[in-house]
Amino acid sequence: MKFSKYFMLVALLALFACDDSLRYALRFYVKVHNSDANDRFGGGGIAVQGGLMVAGSPFESSSKGGINPPNSGSDNEAPGSGAAYLFFKNADGIWQEGQFIKTPSPQANAAFGASVAIYGNYILIGAPFENYSSSVTGSGTVYVYSYDQQSRTLDLVQVVHATEPKANTHFGNSIAIFGTWVAIGSPNEEILVNDSSILSAGRTYLMEKGPTSPTFAHRIALKSPFLAEAKWFGTSVSMSGNRLVIGSPLGDKASAHIFERNDAGTWNLAFSLMSPQGGFFGSSVGIDGNSIVVGAPYYNAPRGDSTVQSAGAAFVYRFINNNWINEKTLNAVYPDTNDLFGVTVAISGNLVTIGAPFEDSAVEDSSQDNNNALDSGAAFIFERKEGSDGSVSWDLDHMLKGTVIETADMYGNSVAISGNTIVVGAPGEDGGSTEINGDPTDNSKSASGAVFVVERTE
Repeated sequence: MKFSKYFMLVALLALFACDDSLRYALRFYVKVHNSDANDRFGGGGIAVQGGLMVAGSPFESSSKGGINPPNSGSDNEAPGSGAAYLFFKNADGIWQEGQFIKTPSPQANAAFGASVAIYGNYILIGAPFENYSSSVTGSGTVYVYSYDQQSRTLDLVQVVHATEPKANTHFGNSIAIFGTWVAIGSPNEEILVNDSSILSAGRTYLMEKGPTSPTFAHRIALKSPFLAEAKWFGTSVSMSGNRLVIGSPLGDKASAHIFERNDAGTWNLAFSLMSPQGGFFGSSVGIDGNSIVVGAPYYNAPRGDSTVQSAGAAFVYRFINNNWINEKTLNAVYPDTNDLFGVTVAISGNLVTIGAPFEDSAVEDSSQDNNNALDSGAAFIFERKEGSDGSVSWDLDHMLKGTVIETADMYGNSVAISGNTIVVGAPGEDGGSTEINGDPTDNSKSASGAVFVVERTE
């Protein structure tokens, strides 16, 4: 139940903008033009780069295909086909909805928008449950789009499948792009070793764009160094420079693996990061330069003299003296059972954002132990600081909650960060608005979902 009295969001934004004491200010409460109950907008992938943002809505159910299809969202005849929304920042710094994106031929339960990525003018969107054919179901697909910054037009340039599509492999469950390279996770893929099948081992496919071609070509399919012991390799992927991190959260060796590309364009395993206790370590990964963050949402976190089941944790690593060192293990201030802190992570420079979509507090105050809003969710921002004596600390900089805190919002289900812009998805949010910065107290569309754009002000 939302609070019965709530001043208009515009006034709230103005207050945030005028209060110099606030390091983080909510700028935009993002809803979409065709918002509908159970769409769970913000429950898929989210990516932000400069003045572009894309957010997935994998449970969206309209059946019209293409980019900005006519009468979009006026039917629910393709349940769970999914959608994605592209937003741009105008000359006044205001985010606006640009394109509503569907696959050319929406399939029910394809989950288009479950994963997204942006780099330069390229936007990639995954549909990990899409069928390749009537006999190859759930194999997954990735759609590659090109965006023209001047005309603000979007074109589909490529439809990508695994080299040998197979049923229920979920190609496109995760996507990363950097420079001319793309990494696509296919975490449920079976791998044959010495005539024995290793189920759910997973692969990650690497593709490269040529110097003149607008499309990407398959180069290599990577697999885990722990085939029989680490499952779902490719659940999460992240790229930065010539490095790629791949999560493998299931099995006896929950892990994340760092691959590096040499000058010849060959990718080699450089290092494997291991969890001290499992905890679905590798469910989420992020890399920026010499820093990596790995989420373990089912990690049993310490709290005082006890241990809290599935509270979650995130592990930050730093490349020092040709080695990856665990610089810090991050936890919520008050870890609680099944918060799933670390189910999503993002990193940019010295800032890390961690999602905990089942966190239960009813206040945006990390100093309070509060469980009055079940599964309302939260996102935690940590900052890396170096002391004059060479010491390093990772400090909690801010705890984020939704505009109006209510149960089952699942705020923090997805997170993204670019510079000082933090984007957080809340797929359980019930707002009925169909515009950006509409009325957040309208509770008329259950689980329609929302995205929140927060700016770091200093």
